[in-house]
Amino acid sequence: MAEKIAAGKDIDALCTRCKLLLAHTIIAVVDGVPVKVKCNTCHTDRVYRAPKGTKAPAATKTATSTSKSASAGTKTGAKASPRGAAPVVTAHALEEKWLDRLGAARRGAALERAFDLTVTFHVGEVILHGKFGPGVVTAVEGNRMTVTFRDGERQMGHARPAV
Repeated sequence: MAEKIAAGKDIDALCTRCKLLLAHTIIAVVDGVPVKVKCNTCHTDRVYRAPKGTKAPAATKTATSTSKSASAGTKTGAKASPRGAAPVVTAHALEEKWLDRLGAARRGAALERAFDLTVTFHVGEVILHGKFGPGVVTAVEGNRMTVTFRDGERQMGHARPAV
């Protein structure tokens, strides 16, 4: 059985700086696929690249059933979600959810800290990410956390020991 892909776990990837296939720590996962990794040798962040001759880890597929009734039921005319069971979420709804959480976290006098893979974060904290902008930590489990950003939620690693 294959190990579950998650932020904070290690994975073999091609390091474009070292020019070698090396162990990397997963920083961000989108839809079950690693998108950003950190080289454990040269400590640089990069987009995940699968080793040559192997397929990139794919998200676990669920039964996808797209029907005309599912896409016709949306008021905005948006297409049905490719994952089938997931509800269609508009950009406006994501924006409102993010603004509510960010406002509540800032009213709670939470610290705003820059994202760093070696720092430990707690639920309710506001992080400032270099690519995704400000976000609110909504769940923490071990060395993984769920962060709500303006464009949606992401699983990210944290509390990794410095090398």
